[in-house]
Amino acid sequence: MRGTVKYVKDEVCAIELNNTFFSIWEDWLGFCEVGDLVSGKLESLGEMKIRNETRSVDLTGFLDDIYLSEEDAKDKLGL
Repeated sequence: MRGTVKYVKDEVCAIELNNTFFSIWEDWLGFCEVGDLVSGKLESLGEMKIRNETRSVDLTGFLDDIYLSEEDAKDKLGL
């Protein structure tokens, strides 16, 4: 199962998987540098490169039971 990191704020990621959004702590995915790259601001990562490659992630074992819309994902990140 793979998803795309769409938004990051304060070490929380919003992940898109088949048009469904999930929230997850970035350190669970091994993104120790993501917070530094986005400097605590919400960034759309659709076009953003992380470590010189577009990031998609294996979500097996990381998704919780919360299914979010994109707006809910933004709300979860405090926007």
